Amino acid sequence: MQKVQKNQDIAKLVRHHYNVRKELETVYITSSGNKYLKEMDAICAEAQIQQTKESQQRRKEKLMGKIEAILEVLMEENWGIYFKNNPMRSLATQEGGTLYEINAVDIDEVERVLLKKLNTIKEGQEDNCTEHTAHHSQQEDDSNQKTN
Repeated sequence: MQKVQKNQDIAKLVRHHYNVRKELETVYITSSGNKYLKEMDAICAEAQIQQTKESQQRRKEKLMGKIEAILEVLMEENWGIYFKNNPMRSLATQEGGTLYEINAVDIDEVERVLLKKLNTIKEGQEDNCTEHTAHHSQQEDDSNQKTN
């Protein structure tokens, strides 16, 4: 009990000597976690955050509209996309003959790469888009060549 009393006495002495006060203030916190003492500052900051989110959403919707238009044309025209470096792969049959299959690019991969490229163009970043897609058949061929 005496230790608690001693700590309280020291705290009073320190507060009195250094003129430290204890007050309650209202702190306004935005959705990003920033803290403001004035409500108007917090409202302005939150408005900017919301405008940025809405702008990003509109931009994303525009990009998706472009991608959907491209994919729609591909589907309507019954066009396909294939790998130029290995357009066909051979499949062995039980009779000893050979069957050929087109190494087509999956439409989901086309959408993903287009979205990535359009995002980098819009952001003004230089990106050579060095990440290329590999069809599952090419991945199998590559792994077969490495093991042989």
